Amino acid sequence: GFSQLEHLNQWPLIGADGKRLHISPTLSASSGSTLIELAIAGEGIVCLADFMTIAPRQKGALVDILPDYTELKTQAVNAVYYRQATLSQRTRLFMEFLAERLPGKYLQG
Repeated sequence: GFSQLEHLNQWPLIGADGKRLHISPTLSASSGSTLIELAIAGEGIVCLADFMTIAPRQKGALVDILPDYTELKTQAVNAVYYRQATLSQRTRLFMEFLAERLPGKYLQG
């Protein structure tokens, strides 16, 4: 688990009885990358965001476990920028990139 930000150690697991399962990590690190490397080395299991684990999962280095007990969690992605009379091309292109890739229900502003 994470050694800082305790809320990151609250795994989205629901038992067969519908109650939330609590996991107490026995090994911790302050970096998600370190936790991934520890899991790949066989030191335990991790609960991390999909974007952090997609490459090792595609390579077969990590596998999904407990899918039947995992509650889908989503979090907001915020693009914050200083609004000026004209938007820089870099910022405008990035905002367009996000708008093309994120479902409409996630877009505001």
